[in-house]
Amino acid sequence: MPQAHPEGISGGTPVTTPGGVPNLPVGALTVGTLADRLQNLTQSAMRARAGERMPAIFNSSTGGNIMNDLSPFGIIAAIWAGFNSHVAQADPNDINGPDDLPGLLLDFIEGLPVIGQFVTLLEAIAGTYDGDDETLLAIQQIFMPIRKLLQLVSGQNVGLPTVEEIVSGWEQLGDALGHAVSEFAGILSVSRIGDVIQDLINGAGDFLNAGSVSPGSPWSWDSLMPGRLRGGSIRATANGTDQVMRKDEPFEVFEGQVLKIKDASARWTGASASAGTNPVKIGWTPFDAAGTALPDVIVASFQPSGDSAGWLPFTVSDWAVPAGVKYATPLVILGAGATAGNYWISNVLPYAAGLLPDHLVDGLRDALDEIGGVVGATVTDIRTRLAAITADGKIDAAELENLANIGEIAVGKITGLVEQLAAYALKSAVQTFMDTVGGTVGASMTDVFNRLSKLSATGQINGATGISGALNEAQTGVNAVRDAIANGLGLLGSGLTNLQVQNQATLTAQIAAQAAAAAAAANAQLAKSQGQQNAAGGGLNYTTVFGGADGAALPAEFTGSDLKVRGNNGYAGIAASKPDGTYVVTCNKQCSTDDQSLAVVLGDQGGSPSAPEYHLFHSDSGYTAGACLKIDNGNATIGSYTRSGASITFTAFPGGAWSGALGQGSLLEVHNVGTTWTLAINGNTVLSVTSSAVTFGASTRYGGGVVMVRATVNLGWFQGTVTYDSFRVASITLSDYIDPIYLGSGATMARTSATNVTIATGTTVLPNSFYSVVQSATPDIACNLTNGTMTVSLSGWYLAKLSTKSNIFTNSTNSSGQATPAIFINSTTVVSKLGLPQQYSRSNSSDGSVDLTIPVLSLSDSFVIYLNAGDVVRGGQVLGSNASTRQVTGDSAGTATLLSLALLNRSQI
Repeated sequence: MPQAHPEGISGGTPVTTPGGVPNLPVGALTVGTLADRLQNLTQSAMRARAGERMPAIFNSSTGGNIMNDLSPFGIIAAIWAGFNSHVAQADPNDINGPDDLPGLLLDFIEGLPVIGQFVTLLEAIAGTYDGDDETLLAIQQIFMPIRKLLQLVSGQNVGLPTVEEIVSGWEQLGDALGHAVSEFAGILSVSRIGDVIQDLINGAGDFLNAGSVSPGSPWSWDSLMPGRLRGGSIRATANGTDQVMRKDEPFEVFEGQVLKIKDASARWTGASASAGTNPVKIGWTPFDAAGTALPDVIVASFQPSGDSAGWLPFTVSDWAVPAGVKYATPLVILGAGATAGNYWISNVLPYAAGLLPDHLVDGLRDALDEIGGVVGATVTDIRTRLAAITADGKIDAAELENLANIGEIAVGKITGLVEQLAAYALKSAVQTFMDTVGGTVGASMTDVFNRLSKLSATGQINGATGISGALNEAQTGVNAVRDAIANGLGLLGSGLTNLQVQNQATLTAQIAAQAAAAAAAANAQLAKSQGQQNAAGGGLNYTTVFGGADGAALPAEFTGSDLKVRGNNGYAGIAASKPDGTYVVTCNKQCSTDDQSLAVVLGDQGGSPSAPEYHLFHSDSGYTAGACLKIDNGNATIGSYTRSGASITFTAFPGGAWSGALGQGSLLEVHNVGTTWTLAINGNTVLSVTSSAVTFGASTRYGGGVVMVRATVNLGWFQGTVTYDSFRVASITLSDYIDPIYLGSGATMARTSATNVTIATGTTVLPNSFYSVVQSATPDIACNLTNGTMTVSLSGWYLAKLSTKSNIFTNSTNSSGQATPAIFINSTTVVSKLGLPQQYSRSNSSDGSVDLTIPVLSLSDSFVIYLNAGDVVRGGQVLGSNASTRQVTGDSAGTATLLSLALLNRSQI
């Protein structure tokens, strides 16, 4: 059979499967897929097989893509595959013929989302529901009398419903309604708005019957022990372990709300408890917004002082709900400190306190009396007192007429006032002047004279004696700096004029701006093409390249007028008229899936971490929360955000920050596959992290919103302030994301950092985290950047290439050595393959006139190796012991230093 070309080039005769069957799916008879083809009966597998047989031409028909969940063909295929899988995996004893299929079909329909819920509701109404849902059981009981009446009308002898059955049905309805009402108790408690107490658990803490105890609870209802004030009680027997019972339906609370428990009491008999353990406790279990239980809060406890005690009321502390708590429920505990005896608890009445605390209203009554002018002042009294204030907010002159009755106070009546004021003011003013001129606090006339001696007769700086030397030095320095700047800009020479330097700087700036703009435009097109490649079938593929006159509005899909088209290149940025602040535009573009890609090409501006920008995606329609890419002049960070108006709160994903140079034309792309988030800079992947901080779902698929900042920064003395804007934006691409598909089998890891790394002499693997990016990889080769390894899952012959940018030489005169690339398989110490050696040397003539050093600047070779599934490959080197300088590095493009692996053929097929 002809072999496939290692680089995937077509040629030779058509390849068929063994036996000459040309139309089997690719890979159907491989060792790795044969079992899956024959035994995988899941819905997804059957649907995939249907998709393989559906011609691609139908994707553009009205039936749509068969693999799209929302297309007509897709819906039919999903239902067919689901039922087919249901039948295939059913118990063979349940299928004796076609008559058994309708029952399986009903089972399948009941399992469908939403539809299954209506089926169970129908069963409850019909009286055949056998589940444990409280609401459906209540509905079944309510409809029982109605069912009997209908059965009588249809001729069935079932007997009329009894009075007890009808009453029981409506009692079930009452219980169901009470269950629903209890859901509103927490935040809507009437005790928040009046001096009343509302039981947050609707009497459940009075333990009226056995149903008041949660199933499986270590506590039990005691029908023989009445509660201290009312109702019944619950009992637990001590056994040296914590015995906890919580109300099973937490209610909603809010930060700062005060929760209390009243009437709760406890008693015991035959008690034995370790000293200081206070084992009889009541309190609260808080939960966060996700429903995760937080540490319990104990608000009251007892330490049994004897072996028996009658009912004793708890002394209960209030609990103020802290930040991060969304729900709460009361709990009772018999702790592990109790080792013997029976314990009872009754009358647990939790409620929310809503009135203002005393310390906030203390003195309010007295203050109102003072304003009103009388004891027990009313609103009318206060209004009368305030009537003297006129419409302009000032007190009417008539109210001040009594000031005229105060006679004039003669200055002489205040002995020495004028003299003391004058003397103090004069002395203070003179000393302040002397301090300022003399240059020191408490300056004398000598200090002032010395400071003024450098002035000429006209009060100007004396050029001869004052600063002549400094001026000469400054002139020389300025000339040197000017020449250096001009030479750096490409204008050679010395003694250059200001105009020459200015013209050269202008020309250089224009060339740089044009180059940056060209890079931005090129990257914008690259981002657009990547978006097209990564868009799933039927998904979003949106790109906008901003442009237009300075001050023009952004495209219609953006809402908000604070960002405009800015500058000669037409980038999106903050409107020129806006002061310092944070400015937002939202975008109405919406992805179809929860795997999304956002690409941004930067324009000009930027330059300060004080002016970051935020690109929003995975957001709700109002852009109040979602995923975010934060960018400033030297950082890019993936995280989540919340927003209210112009206020945005950003939380970085752990490990989601990258630092490096960014500027006009830089392309940043972030995408996710599930909870795995990947950031790429200028086409190179720089980090990949996992985070579940972002909510997924159909309502959180909006993207393209932008938040920019304008900030004035104080640069310190002598430099003043500078106003920075966020980077302007050249283009934005938003699309549904699918992993790139590579043909064949291969992978490449590269180093994109130019930082030198020193390695050891002898036989050594390249250090951990040496490679920084995975440039490409097929699913059968696992790349580990931390360890610098590749692990294969297919056996066969592979071509491995190892290339390392190096700087290796010796400082020993008249000596030489070798550096050799090496491949390690399943080892970090034993070489599996050695490449061609490179020689380094240093030669020195007898008189020392010639000293020639020849370094090794690159180590590179290719290796053909056989690998078994699971083998681990790693690159390394063998260096001579006299290699005193042994540095390895990379380049920003990732082309000089890399490790690649490619499967040469598929001999196992």
